[in-house]
Amino acid sequence: PIGKHQEWGTGNICIMFARDYLEIRGIADRTRYLAGLEEFLADGEGLIGVAFGTPSADERYRTLREAGVAASEPRGLQRRLELPYGNAINPRFRNVMLQPEDHPGFFHANFCQHLTFDELRQPGWLDHPNTAVSAGKVVGVTDDLGKAQAKYETLFGKDVVSRSGNIVWLRFPGGAPVELITTATAKERRIDQPKRGEKYMAS
Repeated sequence: PIGKHQEWGTGNICIMFARDYLEIRGIADRTRYLAGLEEFLADGEGLIGVAFGTPSADERYRTLREAGVAASEPRGLQRRLELPYGNAINPRFRNVMLQPEDHPGFFHANFCQHLTFDELRQPGWLDHPNTAVSAGKVVGVTDDLGKAQAKYETLFGKDVVSRSGNIVWLRFPGGAPVELITTATAKERRIDQPKRGEKYMAS
């Protein structure tokens, strides 16, 4: 179902999987905070960013600050979903936002603690006609792979981050892996690039 963020002016539809999901986000009220979506959409559309799951937004914030990362304090967010049979649910989250320089390859990134994980996995919502069960991987583009590797090692530790030639990988215990590639690699794969550079998702 379509959901509207209660604290922001954005709305979304989510394609749910057992461990992760894809979020299609749009503008519901331009007079409210839009988390940069209006800036992104000024140059077109596409995948805007990635949310990294965390079991505790407070603990993640503490460790990030100790590592020297200028993350924002955890803030609550909820959205209202009107269900077809007349009821509604209000999934709730706590987010830790990151500064653009701390997530090379993406326009936006944050850590998200899901407080109502099961509410977003209602019967039937995980069953898709194309049989999809998860996101395969997330791809971002940046031409400074050395900087990207260092930044993500600060965020996650060296056990999560690895480099193979012109690719930096982030591999997590759960959820989709992240692949960071260069502009040249993106062109070889015929991935269209947005106009305004590296902080956009490739595919």
